[in-house]
Amino acid sequence: MKGKGISGGELRRLMIGCQVNSICKFNEIISGVDVLLLDEPTSGLDAVNSLKVMKILENLAKEGKAIIVTLHQPRIQILNLINNLMIMSKGRTVFFGKFKDAIDFYSENGLQVPLYENAADFFLDVLDTTNSDDHDIIVANKDDIELRGTAESIVQKRLVTSFQKRIKNVKTEQIEKLPALPPLLSNSSFSKFLILLERAFIFKLKDPSAVWTQLCFCTLIPLLIGSVFYQLDDTTASIRDIFSVLSFSVVLISYLPFDVVLLFPIEMATLKRESLSGMYSIATFYMARNIAEIPVHCICSCIASTIIYFMIGLPLDEYKFGVFQLFMMLMLLSSVSLYIAVGALCGKVQTCNIVANIAQVIFTLFNGFFGNVICVFEQVKLSGVPVYLRWIEYINPMAFSYKAILYSQFGGHLFKCAERDVVGGHCVVKVEGSEYLTEFGVEKEVSYSGMVVNMIVFICVVRLIGFICLAVRIKRQS
Repeated sequence: MKGKGISGGELRRLMIGCQVNSICKFNEIISGVDVLLLDEPTSGLDAVNSLKVMKILENLAKEGKAIIVTLHQPRIQILNLINNLMIMSKGRTVFFGKFKDAIDFYSENGLQVPLYENAADFFLDVLDTTNSDDHDIIVANKDDIELRGTAESIVQKRLVTSFQKRIKNVKTEQIEKLPALPPLLSNSSFSKFLILLERAFIFKLKDPSAVWTQLCFCTLIPLLIGSVFYQLDDTTASIRDIFSVLSFSVVLISYLPFDVVLLFPIEMATLKRESLSGMYSIATFYMARNIAEIPVHCICSCIASTIIYFMIGLPLDEYKFGVFQLFMMLMLLSSVSLYIAVGALCGKVQTCNIVANIAQVIFTLFNGFFGNVICVFEQVKLSGVPVYLRWIEYINPMAFSYKAILYSQFGGHLFKCAERDVVGGHCVVKVEGSEYLTEFGVEKEVSYSGMVVNMIVFICVVRLIGFICLAVRIKRQS
């Protein structure tokens, strides 16, 4: 909560409330919930809210859940909701049974509940040995209490007796009227996945600052790029600028979802607590959080790509525009995968930022622009990327995306000869876009489907690595 904090007790009750709400609303996110243990859930609440909490627990008990609660100064209405009351003193059971039977039990031992006094307060006052008068009363009834044996024997005896009586009194008609058990599907991994997915979306709606920051980033930066390279003409004089802006666009889109690198470091404590308590598996949480990030990032990718494409004046061709949008989006999803894996691997915020930036710099250096395109335009006879580092290009999503976008824009395209390139009535530079592709290492025939497969494989493999790193980290910390 921002602006106002909550106490430790309030935080504890909030966590309990979240779990109880999950059970009621979403059909048991917790696998196989049979017993719910609550330590003074009504402490710090007024009488009305305390009664509401206990009525919710009563409804859960009617659904077949065993609710074990310790209570602090309960009111009479709360005691009447309890099926079985246990009164303890110094680790031993003094009474176990119905609330009304507790009054009779105390009366049989010469301890009558005074008129207009809370029975719960009276029960505890009697057991308070710091009061000399109460101590004398307990000593006077010492023999009667000792005859009831240890706490374990009392509990066992009263439980068996209580259940035997209840079983004998149950009629066949009553059994037939019992509600059917909920289907086991409610505990499936898919239902938990849907719950976690909904929770992730709710978190984004509760704190939309991150979403608005991304939307502003994916709008303002492309507008800046578009203003710098505004409406490039379709001549040979603009070829170098087109190469540059396309390369920069791919790099830009890769940094757009950088906030994802902090996803798991921030939620590590919650994930550890809830997964180790058996609420859901790490795989379910990992998949839900991955999918929850997709919509906003895809929207941002479409916005940024559209602004860049039309502002820099690329061809108004539906096919080329579609290819540009597709590979920009795949590049963004590849970056998301990389950031998620880095966040799961490193764990600490500072380390994640450093490692993620190093990885992106490496991919940027080997995306095919710096090693080949610059050499072509500067007419430097270099071999480009050294042989022992060329393998990076074959696992680099930037290279896949950049080559596919370049091929869609230059393959088979004829540029008009700029006036500066005309000598003696003839154009002294190449006008075929395919010729430039060949010079900086892009094949004359680029398979879009092959590039798509390469990028999807990269996305899947890196996310799998991220899951393994996250699972190992949780296991080591447990």
